[in-house]
Amino acid sequence: MTALLLRLKPLLSLAGALWRAIGGVGGPGAQTPPTGPAGGPVGGSGPIPAPAAPPAPAGSGAQSPDFYLHSRQLQAVRELRGAYETAVRIVGGLPWQAIAAVHYREAEFAQRSTIPGGPFQLDPGGTGQELQERIEAYVQAVRDKYGLLEGGTIDSDFWLAAVVAAHELRSKVRAEIAAGSVVDGEVLADALWGYNGRSRYHTASGLPEGESSWRYSPYVSNDPKRGVVLRIRGTVPDATVQGGRRMIDRPDPRPGAMIVYRELLARASELG
Repeated sequence: MTALLLRLKPLLSLAGALWRAIGGVGGPGAQTPPTGPAGGPVGGSGPIPAPAAPPAPAGSGAQSPDFYLHSRQLQAVRELRGAYETAVRIVGGLPWQAIAAVHYREAEFAQRSTIPGGPFQLDPGGTGQELQERIEAYVQAVRDKYGLLEGGTIDSDFWLAAVVAAHELRSKVRAEIAAGSVVDGEVLADALWGYNGRSRYHTASGLPEGESSWRYSPYVSNDPKRGVVLRIRGTVPDATVQGGRRMIDRPDPRPGAMIVYRELLARASELG
């Protein structure tokens, strides 16, 4: 049954529209808001409030100063929403906006990537040929688990890549993520942190000592518009060297995945 979902892509957009009309997955839920000084920790509890400014009218090209995603990025989300929704229906237990937020962080909604791992930057470890073989083995395991059709790769088939990313994110969930339609923001934030590797550098000091948390992860919690500017520290693939990696240590200018997730919820009326 799940294999048919990927074969019948043209019908899924219509199905997704009907499904959204009766409620869908991923309504607003209890979240943990980023707070604190620039470069400092993110703490606090309780509901994440919607941005103070109202959403810009759909199609106007305008952007509220409280929002990060511009009109072309919102259009990309609209176009790819069917793939996100299909992925979470196959895997289960996730809001589609979380997959979209991962896609933003990994590729800013691009459907192709110039480095291994596809548009969701799957990274099961290793470098060079070893990394490629691990990616292929991981993707095959996902195909087998959900009964997906053979053919295509995560570099050439975005729908397959979305299912693999949803499976990877779901595997990082360490507690009950939702009660009915209410998503537990802290559990989701921790899963997003897990997708990014739960770095030991994500501590209050930024050094690999003390307790690490998603609250100190720029991948999850960065929010420059609200004064939370965290640093990216660690290694990333080096596109100039075959199988190489390079060290980085710099402020992250982009919003974290939880911030993008929250924004997608707040701008639901613009997404159709």
